[in-house]
Amino acid sequence: MKNVKFVDLGIPGIQEFLRNGIPTESSILVAGNPGVGKTTLGAQFIYRGLELGEPGIYIGFIETENEFLRHMRGLGLNFD
Repeated sequence: MKNVKFVDLGIPGIQEFLRNGIPTESSILVAGNPGVGKTTLGAQFIYRGLELGEPGIYIGFIETENEFLRHMRGLGLNFD
């Protein structure tokens, strides 16, 4: 994969597992059973991007906005 640029996920452990991150302009589907950390993974990725001035969007179908924000604050991610 020559000349491919990668996005630094900014998430310790995952970054090392994926070696270089994920290729820019790619779509990633995160799937799994309830409670395995999909929302937390996505939120950490978006939060890191926001810190770097990148846009991001989170779409959830279960939690309300307030529930999501409260959960993220508990993880140290203040989206307010």
